[in-house]
Amino acid sequence: MKKNIPGFASTILLCAAYVWGLVEYVVWRSAALFVFSVAAVLLCAWATAFFARRALDKTAKASALFAAGFAVLQAGVALWVGCVLCHNVLEISYEVTVAVSALLSAALTVGLWVLSAKGTSKGFKASLAVLLAVFLGGAAFWWLLWFPQAPAYAGESYPQVKANIQIADAPAVTSAAPLTEEQKHALLQNPDRGFRMETYFTLGREPMVAYPSETEDPWEKLDHFIEKYQPESPQVIQLYIYLSNYREKPLDDLAFAQLKQILEYLDSRSIRALLRFAYQTEREELPDAAWSVVKGHLDQIGAFYQDNAKLVADSIYAMQMGFLGKWGELHSFINMKEKDLLPLFNKVMSVTPKNLYVTIRYTEYMSYIKPGYRYRLGIHDDTITGLPKVHWSSFRYNEPDNKAKWEKTFSRTVNDMEMPWDWEKIYGAWEDGAQDFIVPGYENEPDERGYYYYASAKSPWEPVLEMFKVYHPMTYSLEHNWRESDPAYGAMLGWLDETVTADWLTEHGLPYNARLFAEGGMNPFAYLQYHLGYLLTLSEKTADDGKVTFSIRNDGLAAPLTMQSMTIEADGKTYSVENWKPMDLQGGKELTFTIPIPGIADGTDFSVVLSPYAGCKYAVNCILGE
Repeated sequence: MKKNIPGFASTILLCAAYVWGLVEYVVWRSAALFVFSVAAVLLCAWATAFFARRALDKTAKASALFAAGFAVLQAGVALWVGCVLCHNVLEISYEVTVAVSALLSAALTVGLWVLSAKGTSKGFKASLAVLLAVFLGGAAFWWLLWFPQAPAYAGESYPQVKANIQIADAPAVTSAAPLTEEQKHALLQNPDRGFRMETYFTLGREPMVAYPSETEDPWEKLDHFIEKYQPESPQVIQLYIYLSNYREKPLDDLAFAQLKQILEYLDSRSIRALLRFAYQTEREELPDAAWSVVKGHLDQIGAFYQDNAKLVADSIYAMQMGFLGKWGELHSFINMKEKDLLPLFNKVMSVTPKNLYVTIRYTEYMSYIKPGYRYRLGIHDDTITGLPKVHWSSFRYNEPDNKAKWEKTFSRTVNDMEMPWDWEKIYGAWEDGAQDFIVPGYENEPDERGYYYYASAKSPWEPVLEMFKVYHPMTYSLEHNWRESDPAYGAMLGWLDETVTADWLTEHGLPYNARLFAEGGMNPFAYLQYHLGYLLTLSEKTADDGKVTFSIRNDGLAAPLTMQSMTIEADGKTYSVENWKPMDLQGGKELTFTIPIPGIADGTDFSVVLSPYAGCKYAVNCILGE
């Protein structure tokens, strides 16, 4: 029995460490988890060496040295693979890091036990069985029981058909007729893409106010923005819902009646919301709420989403993480604590209908999100400047490994961008050829993290467009540095005098539609106006031999991720394409569909409808190709 002690005891310790680490991550999610994972491996190594030395009966000294040496190797390799390779290099989250460290450490423990203690077959099997049982039990809990998903609005039910889909790079277009003004206008009416507006509502009082602690009428403010930006035709508005009046109590009927009224009004104006909840502003007397309060609010909001499923599906384009810190930007929080972040972020994901994407402010918080939710987790960078390391921007853009990693990640998610406020002086500094312009009080040198504070570059639009190749933005704010006041000023106004050419876009790997460039280049603002999000061309439509065939090309910066329904309308009937995956239609790609349609005659005209859900009133206007 003594010969079995080293492997069995160390395996038990390892299992306990795994369970403890899992609970630590799920419940608290603090920096202590990293320290704990290191300590757990070291503890197992020490226990192995200690018990192995005790169990040896003859060559105790030599075996003890062997056990100690193997323990050091065990600790070193487990830490290297688990903490360095998994987390730092592969950017795998901490929970996977702990699991990999545990498995490798267990394998080395068993190896040490067999070599030094000459353990029996029965003891080996018992140790391995305990390890596998605990690990598989923890994995089952992690993957199966910890990802509640709020149901999405189902929409209409139609007979389903399955398409044969071929994915290819979109072919180059050498010549094309320019689009008419009517066609251009139709493209700007497309939902869930393009330039967006911004507005605020504070719930809990009658009459409502727009911004907490102020008295401006939110309805007048909203109508003002809709009228102000009518020339740009935005179809999305960033909607701040402030819960400042409820930071110490549950939401009441008034709050939900007001929220419903706001969403119904936006729906009546055919504007979809990028929704963010917040408590805290820049004023010290308006802090955030404690996690115990926010948790209750999220349960109530989740119930509201389900009770108003169709309204939510019609009026909300995407969610922002919100709830935490100033303006819901996840920084400068007071009543929330670091240990509250993991349960907060995952609670937001769990109550949000599973068809809605959620954007988060900083990339370092993405690892806090459970793996089962990450497929619909995007980014919103509120400090777009074109500079590589600006303070408050979402990630270190200028590091090549970062660019490659995040470009792949962001291509699969809904992402939103905006510039800082009041940036016209920095734009002026660019025009003058100045090397840098710093907001008063900030330093010209980067801080200890290598971040600069609002420095400038000589050509403002070029680095911004290059950043958008990585970010794949669906929406971009009009309220920041574009006609900010009367008289209008803003950095983007200067873009109107610049020109983007098709050659420049090709050189920098950015997509564009040849028909929009048929008469030459366009200014950077106009390029973004049409190419933010998706820009689709439908071509080669035929009905022949009992099936329909067509191709869809995307010349936009992002895939049409929120258009989760594809239906075919022919002969007064509607069919739902069951294997349509909007993620496949990335910018610069073309998908060719061949779909059998029961009883369709040769030459029959048909429509292809892309929309957020089957039967939704919002659908995509495509350019019609040859």
